[in-house]
Amino acid sequence: METTAVALGCRNDGWKEDERILVCLTSMVETFDEVWFCDWNSPSKEGPILWKLKDQLPKTGKIRHFIIPENVVKVLTSTCPDISPYAYILVQNLLIKRCKADWIVSTAMDIIAPKKEYLTNFLSTADKNTFYTL
Repeated sequence: METTAVALGCRNDGWKEDERILVCLTSMVETFDEVWFCDWNSPSKEGPILWKLKDQLPKTGKIRHFIIPENVVKVLTSTCPDISPYAYILVQNLLIKRCKADWIVSTAMDIIAPKKEYLTNFLSTADKNTFYTL
């Protein structure tokens, strides 16, 4: 059986409400076999967002959690002083390079996953040699 994974990240910076993160992550856990999540550059006084919300998420063992703290972000982005505090492309690269699933979806925290049935139906006819944008 082919495996599916989703790669997404966030930071605990107080932008919008935590409910959107809970809704997004819960939908991802329900749809995908693996959820690759990176907490990127959360202010150290706030701590990682997943630690804050872990008791409200489904306990499935599907979430692969990476934390890239402020001090590491400073090293990784030292040559780009104008880079955003949340460097989306670096997060996606970090996660996708480590994921070994047959199908990997790269998305953002404000997206709600389709039902697993819809994803499975789509993948049953999808070409493995094609990059899809949905």
